[in-house]
Amino acid sequence: MGVVMEMTADTRAVLEDFTSRERAKDNIIDNYRHFARANYVPFAPDTLIGLGPRGVLEWSAVSSMVRTKTAKLVLGEFDQISPAERRRFRFVRSVVVSSTEWFVDLAAAPVMDVAAIKREIEKRFEGINFVGAIEPGFYPRWHELGMKIGAKVSWHAHLVVYTDDLDALHRALEGHCGTHRGPLFGVPSATDIRRSWKTAARWIAYACKSPAHSYTTRRIQEGWSPTTGVFQPEHDRQKRQDLRPGEHVKLRNVMRNFLMDDLLVSGGEGTKLLLPVYARMAVDRDQAHRRYRRPGDRSSEWSR
Repeated sequence: MGVVMEMTADTRAVLEDFTSRERAKDNIIDNYRHFARANYVPFAPDTLIGLGPRGVLEWSAVSSMVRTKTAKLVLGEFDQISPAERRRFRFVRSVVVSSTEWFVDLAAAPVMDVAAIKREIEKRFEGINFVGAIEPGFYPRWHELGMKIGAKVSWHAHLVVYTDDLDALHRALEGHCGTHRGPLFGVPSATDIRRSWKTAARWIAYACKSPAHSYTTRRIQEGWSPTTGVFQPEHDRQKRQDLRPGEHVKLRNVMRNFLMDDLLVSGGEGTKLLLPVYARMAVDRDQAHRRYRRPGDRSSEWSR
């Protein structure tokens, strides 16, 4: 399937909203940088590596322009899914996959073996149609046993699954929950929520976004829920809030060594949605290869 530049009105609206949100994050970073310079706050320029033209050509996961380009290509291919295929793959789910093994200190997050996470997810959901991305979630104040441990990063994956075999998806989720414990007490390491084809584009765009929230947790004691009247066991409840400017910088610093294709995951028919992304990556990287001289290369071919 080829990419059609003309999207449906609904998909175009999703992309426009996505683009405006990514630009807003860039504005937060720019304002923070100018504030830091004006107030003589130490600010490492390499924290924002990947935001320049070279980062776009190399598809750095830090760049919001790369995120927008990825969302545009994936959504363009998403619109090519025929009505017959949509009727065939009638079950649409958004899935979040996490693990305590992917829950690390902030200092260790930049060297996380994301490739191993990607391989495990693709193997776990083998034979199931899905597309999504891996991203870091930020916990600025993590507590264990009543003690403040410090900032933590939870690498996790947002997936959009469309299938005609819901039992296969449930087996995959149960298999992951059986071998991995979630970072939140009493909360499964893999969850799915029922979606529809009308909202699938929105959740694909959500998977392509750069991090936007930080999370805090509190322990809920077992008892009867005042809202549902159902007895609930002891568990952690998670609350999210917008990232602060300094937290945006910290997470971009976490991702600065990763390229976008390091974080993208897919399986089954969902792999077709990423083909135009990989094709564009090949073209841009060839352009970057010709434009920028590599360290130690004395060939005149690399001169600007």
